[in-house]
Amino acid sequence: MVVFVRAVFPNGSTTCARFVSTSPNKSGERLIAIKNISALGKQVDEKTIVVLTLGDLRKAIGYERLGKYVLDEISSSLEGDGLGYFPLDVIEANPEPRQYQEVRVYRRGKGIGKVIQAVTDPTPAGDRLLRENSGQGMELIQQIRALVCPDPPDPRRTR
Repeated sequence: MVVFVRAVFPNGSTTCARFVSTSPNKSGERLIAIKNISALGKQVDEKTIVVLTLGDLRKAIGYERLGKYVLDEISSSLEGDGLGYFPLDVIEANPEPRQYQEVRVYRRGKGIGKVIQAVTDPTPAGDRLLRENSGQGMELIQQIRALVCPDPPDPRRTR
């Protein structure tokens, strides 16, 4: 599935993103297959944001099973190729990784990647970037962060 998103900010500036899902379509075919992280980087450059499962990423780096060290390797491989991902906790703080868990992969430091980084890794410079592109100030920045980076569930709570 491919979804196009165009955001128009109050100051008139716009940004666009194309999301591509690797989940099977109705006939069970995979829409995107990645062989390695470099190939993924090329797809991200074409499509802006690519949605992948941990299973897809695990295969791309040549591992058969998921675990903490494989997640560390996925993170290092993506960052080494200039790619970022979100939600961050699926790779960085995942005590029980599952191959079906999804992440969005983007090119760091370019276009929509700058906005995603500003939201997922808050800094004063990122706040300025968001403020300049939104015209709404800190309240909108906090709302975006709440949507993109929700607080993880409290592990002490039981069902």
